Formats: sequence, C-alpha cells, structure tokens
Amino acid sequence: MAVGVPLLQRKTGHVVKAELLAADEIDFEAQHAQWSQWMGCYKGRGDQGDAHWIWRSLLEDERKFSGSTTCYALRANGFYQGLMITGVAEQANLAAGPSEQLLYINYLASAPWNRSDFRTYRKKQPPVKIGGVGLFFILYAIQLSGQQGMSGRVGLHALAGAIDFYVRACHFTFIGEKAIRPDPPYPWLELPAVSAAYLSNAAKEA
Repeated sequence: MAVGVPLLQRKTGHVVKAELLAADEIDFEAQHAQWSQWMGCYKGRGDQGDAHWIWRSLLEDERKFSGSTTCYALRANGFYQGLMITGVAEQANLAAGPSEQLLYINYLASAPWNRSDFRTYRKKQPPVKIGGVGLFFILYAIQLSGQQGMSGRVGLHALAGAIDFYVRACHFTFIGEKAIRPDPPYPWLELPAVSAAYLSNAAKEA
C-alpha cells in the first residue's frame, strides 16, 4: 500500500509527504514506543482518554467480531502520526431509509504531539507537529464508505474531549449515548451523506 499523503508541518509551514500504511505494514511496537513516552504531556499534565490503548490488541479484539476490520496508519518523519481502525457496517440514524448503513470507525487517534492541548515540560524535544491527521482519516473513511456502497456515511463513538473536533471541523452530528455490542454507551456521532459530500468537496477546493 504505502500511499503518499501530503501533510503540513505546523511549526515550519512545510509540506511533508506521509505514508498511508495498511495493517500488515504497521510496526505496532514502534508506534507504541513512540506514543507512550509523550502520553500525559498535556495542558494540566492530565492523561488523554486513549493513553492506555494498545493498537495491535484493539485490532485483534475487533477482528473477533468481523474479519473485515482493519487498521490504517500515517507515518511521516519516521514517526507514526495517527492510526484508524474501521469495522463492519452499522445502522445509520441520519438516513432516508431504515436499511441504510454507515461505515463504523472503531478507533481513531492522532499522535500525542499533534494534539491542540499538547504541552511538554521535558527537556527532550518532541517530534514536529503535523496538522490535518484526524481530518485526513475522516476523509479516507468517507472514501471507503463510498466504495462499499454507503454513500460516504460514517459513524463513530467519541471520547468526550474529541466531540468538538468532530462536530466543528468534520461536520458530524451528535446523536446521543449509544451502545454497540457489549460495550457501554458512549457519545455517538454520525456523518450523513450530505455532510460527507460537503466535507469532501471542501477539502478538494482547499
């Protein structure tokens, strides 16, 4: 796979070419080592909600529900800049018919140093901040949804701190608390087809 993706380095303003990697191309041990040392370096020094996620384990667990579950990663400057796991189709709430489905994003996260509230008090310099990682993955999910006949519709559960990003930057609609499988209810957000088309067109014109 290893598709080239242009992303912006925040500090320098330069464009860097990232690689989009499929699950079998991801070095999960390297990713965990890179991220874990910077988790907790945030405003107020608090942990992020995904601080204890082990991505290989998450992928293996989700594949027990569906063999079509897979993982994607963006790697640039030698660092893993973000990961996304997508799973089986789920019922869409914001659709014209009761049979219409959406692509479910099981997990999505940007690297610790790429987040808006990242603050480090360490003497060691963190990796260069890369912008647009989360948005890229949403646009890629829209593309996958379209390829699977779901008209770009996407749905996900969000950690509380990420809801504003999905609503404000990605035009998701907050539905409420919703449970999937045996998991407890979490904030559920959906991107209907019309919003997916708008976001995709806006990204092409940017």
